[in-house]
Amino acid sequence: HFEVNLKLLDKNKSTWTVDEIRTAYFRNFSETEKILKGTEGAILWQRHEELLDCVAILEACYNDVLNSINSFSHETTKVDFWYPANQPKLEQKQLDVRKAIFSASAATMALVDHFRRFSQKYPVEKSNEMRVEVFGNSGMHDFIQGLRNYILHVKIAEANWVISRDFKNKTRDVNFYFYIDDLKKFKDWKPAAKVFMERHGDKVNVYNTFSTYLECVKKYYTWHKNSLLIEYHEIIQRHLSNEYLLNGIKSDTRWNFIIANLKTRQELLATLNKYLSEDQLKLVHACEVGSPQQLSMILAVTDTFGSFTDHLKEKFTKLLENA
Repeated sequence: HFEVNLKLLDKNKSTWTVDEIRTAYFRNFSETEKILKGTEGAILWQRHEELLDCVAILEACYNDVLNSINSFSHETTKVDFWYPANQPKLEQKQLDVRKAIFSASAATMALVDHFRRFSQKYPVEKSNEMRVEVFGNSGMHDFIQGLRNYILHVKIAEANWVISRDFKNKTRDVNFYFYIDDLKKFKDWKPAAKVFMERHGDKVNVYNTFSTYLECVKKYYTWHKNSLLIEYHEIIQRHLSNEYLLNGIKSDTRWNFIIANLKTRQELLATLNKYLSEDQLKLVHACEVGSPQQLSMILAVTDTFGSFTDHLKEKFTKLLENA
């Protein structure tokens, strides 16, 4: 038994040269990736990606609410929708709205919890002030959050539909409402949520509430992402630089493997058909076959990280020259 002195990355550093990363990667690729993923910037980036996933899930759930209401509204314009034989379809459309509201309320609380944990670790200046500016003080934020607790402790929220017609203007509207009397069965609404409900009289419009809140979420998290990138630029930049270098090394290795056993230009071009997008292939075939311009274009679309070694570039050159 003997030990091999592997030259790995210095864990006390947070950035390395491409040669340091390349040497470490070929000695122990799994340990090298582990070290790169363990830097402060990499951890921040990963946690922020997870936060953005929560935002995306919330957006999808909210859009489900809006789309299910629109779908119900569209179906109600069909005469046969109201036939007794289609009662199951009517009930299913109503259920779709309730299911969407349930998912949206769960997604809201998940995002709130996730954002709270993220902000404790990575606070952003003026975050609270911006949240008030975007969401306002109407109590809508607390009402939306409270819906989750209402559903957990009382019942899945009833969304009651009402069709209204304006014969003078020849318009019709289908609206879903939360009735305040139902909501008050839950006794632990926050004060701001109670104010929100009081301002809406006897009912809250589901579509308007969810669409307004969704726009607020989009606006706030766009601001938050931009602010985070500015405030934590230094450690994020170091992480992305390390990631870029590592991806370049992987790309160089991958293309070395892909063309290792090719002999001719025809084999090279046929192989590129498997690995390039349609747009990239168009760029390659727009050049004269075997020309220096085609070589330059092939390198441009394959060496996306600018990491190809001279040895690999020479391989591409010889293949293209060998008709």
